[in-house]
Amino acid sequence: DREVAFKQLLLNQRAANLELTRAATITLGERFLREARITAQLDHPSIIPVYEIAERDDGNIFYTMKFVRGLNIGKHIKAINNDKSLNDDQRLAKRLGLLGHFVDACNALAYAHSKDVLHRDIKPENIMLGKYGETFLVDWGLAKVLGEDEAIEQRVRESGTVFVEDLGPAHLTQDGAIFGTPAYLSPEQARGRHDEISNLSDVYSMGAVLFEIVSGACPIPGQNLRETIFRAASGDHDNLAEVCPNAPDELVVIVERAMQNEAADRFQSPTELAAEVEAWREGAQVSIYQYSSLQLLRRFLSRHKGPLFAAGLMVLLTLGFFAFSAWQDAAEFEEAVDERRQALTQAKGVIEGKGTATLLESAKAEIARIKSQRDAHTSNQPVPLLEANENAQAMRSADLLDAAQAISDRLVLAERPIRNQHVELLDEEEVKAESALAQDLRFAAARLE
Repeated sequence: DREVAFKQLLLNQRAANLELTRAATITLGERFLREARITAQLDHPSIIPVYEIAERDDGNIFYTMKFVRGLNIGKHIKAINNDKSLNDDQRLAKRLGLLGHFVDACNALAYAHSKDVLHRDIKPENIMLGKYGETFLVDWGLAKVLGEDEAIEQRVRESGTVFVEDLGPAHLTQDGAIFGTPAYLSPEQARGRHDEISNLSDVYSMGAVLFEIVSGACPIPGQNLRETIFRAASGDHDNLAEVCPNAPDELVVIVERAMQNEAADRFQSPTELAAEVEAWREGAQVSIYQYSSLQLLRRFLSRHKGPLFAAGLMVLLTLGFFAFSAWQDAAEFEEAVDERRQALTQAKGVIEGKGTATLLESAKAEIARIKSQRDAHTSNQPVPLLEANENAQAMRSADLLDAAQAISDRLVLAERPIRNQHVELLDEEEVKAESALAQDLRFAAARLE
């Protein structure tokens, strides 16, 4: 079993209440039947399917269709506008959350146009939102099949009947000379130019719906039916940017294009309109909008938040890795420098432990003594004394050379690169002094040999 909606036109009761003529009563029946038949021909997820069309024994026509629970976009907009817990920006954001449903309605309308069906009564109240996120374009009572019997269309135009819904003067659905709801009529519809009404008239009305989604207000808030129709016929709708100063610039331009007075200047199909709105929703460029460089950058960043975040995270991780590596290298380098300084200090201690300065002074004194002794040497000096002197000289020479080598090793250690970098660990004067000392030690050692 399935739940169905049962829709019936009570012709006899309706005629009595409105004092309709027989011709008007027949026209109402034709309109009701046409609505059922047109809807039944449209097989689209966003158009409620008709299951059965029949006539009861009393002559009243009825049809059954899928039962949908939900509210129309108009009621959603009203609820958002009346939510006192929200500020203007938050209300705008919530209304813009309805744009996905708007796109769905555009696609349903495009499908109907592909079947040569015009809706002619597009308005927020005729776009229903299902309980589970569905979108339905409803109320095809004023729909027209292009090329249908003109006699039927003429009778509908001549019925001269106005049905008033509880929505205020701007939201009336008027039959007869003018089809549709005045606040959302295209100029050609409002002027009664039936030969000019086309799919682009529906595009205009979808633009009017978009106006209301963005601003929260109807595009022509007339005080009475005459004023509303006059403004609609003149294309004199309110300015979206003035009604809603915080409206996104791209959406303002989209609404302006859809609601152009001349049909040729509008989007040429609901699909084109939907594509621009969808581009804005996805953060892509709206083709009819002229972006500044800054706006393009903002759109790019907004559209690529995920990839940019991932790329940024990767860059940060990479920089972090290199920073850590550099810090680690610097720490290891400083450690190596400290170790080299300690080695140089130890080497200096060894040199000082050898009593190098004293050793050099003693060597110089010994050289002077030997020179003096040799100058005073006579042939009768005992040989053992000479041999003893020679042995002592050899030992002193070895000590001198050992001290000189220790100094040279320290100087080489100071000049050796640390991790392929030259570090000045000894000042220039210290290097000169130690180099001179090593040279003197070697010279003294040579003199003692």
